[in-house]
Amino acid sequence: MIDPIDTLGVIWFVGLFLGLPLLGWLAMVVDYRAYLHSLKRALVVVRTYRLEVPLWALRDRPECLRELGLAPDCTRDEVMAAYRQRVKLVHPDHGGDRRRFELLQQRLQEALRLVEKRDG
Repeated sequence: MIDPIDTLGVIWFVGLFLGLPLLGWLAMVVDYRAYLHSLKRALVVVRTYRLEVPLWALRDRPECLRELGLAPDCTRDEVMAAYRQRVKLVHPDHGGDRRRFELLQQRLQEALRLVEKRDG
């Protein structure tokens, strides 16, 4: 004959032996699904992130870089390319103003010093 106390003990042990891992697995699945949902939201934010320099950083640029239309992390080649483009508009031989040309020359020298100081 089967003793009811032994049967209850075996059921409790088997329930504990199988129930706790099952409960842990269920908690993991629920948490993993929440993690995937949060990751999906994060990927949407990352997908729409722009790699341009933010406007607040551009407002705090030195005047020489602002005059040439450059970002604060520009290189010497970018400074020279921007200068060559601007000098076509303000050079006195091309109908520009001499004073603006001299100011552009000063801005070029300041920008080159700034880039060299930052890089080296």
